[in-house]
Amino acid sequence: GTLSGGGAVGYILHSMNDESPPPLPIPPPCNCTNGSTGGCRQRFLDGKFSANVSTSKTVLGHTVYVKYFLSHTFHADDATVDVELVPHQSPFGMLKSFSCPRVPAKLNTSSCSIDVDDECIRSANSKNDIAAMRYVWDGADMLTVYE
Repeated sequence: GTLSGGGAVGYILHSMNDESPPPLPIPPPCNCTNGSTGGCRQRFLDGKFSANVSTSKTVLGHTVYVKYFLSHTFHADDATVDVELVPHQSPFGMLKSFSCPRVPAKLNTSSCSIDVDDECIRSANSKNDIAAMRYVWDGADMLTVYE
């Protein structure tokens, strides 16, 4: 599967400014229920969705680069997900690595969104100044993360 998203970078770099956090983007229209035999109505995610994320932002006149690896390994047998983030480049070490195994994940089939939440995720998000995360699955092999 493929994982897309760079919102974490926005929140991480945001913490270097004195602005209010940007609102979460509106996800694209839900298409995970297309067809009578496929999509997320028929099954839970199973497998690994991962990406190397690289982005930059100008902060106080300087370009700041952030690079990290983010993976989500879903387990259909118990509706959980292993979440891992490994920073490769982070200004001032602001982005903290974490690994949260077997996090409960709940699929909302009407919105194609996935709720991923437990104490490990909440703690990791807090340490990385991430206010909120939204996961949207297309019912096939694309998972988009809005942060």
